[in-house]
Amino acid sequence: MKRILCLFALLILTNPIYAKPIRIMVFGDSISWGWEPNPNPPSVRLPVDSRWPEVMQKELGSDYEVITEALNGRTTDASDDQLAGAGLDGAAYLPAALASHHP
Repeated sequence: MKRILCLFALLILTNPIYAKPIRIMVFGDSISWGWEPNPNPPSVRLPVDSRWPEVMQKELGSDYEVITEALNGRTTDASDDQLAGAGLDGAAYLPAALASHHP
């Protein structure tokens, strides 16, 4: 029964009625944001075409849209209470990001 359900889900998801491109949201921290380590602060961001979500977009091609929802310093294991209201609590923001980008 599980195999039939999985096959059915696969057929539904690959059906051409679904809008293209297929949207992928990268929800990440400084690595996804493109932070470039710098021994002499301030650090800067990597060039857009060098950040891994954009590299993935290029490799996947035009059938996919990679949405980068990344923030330097974001974490999912500390609440904003612990971070002094910095707005870096990824667990709290994830539902809004999903609603906003609809991947």
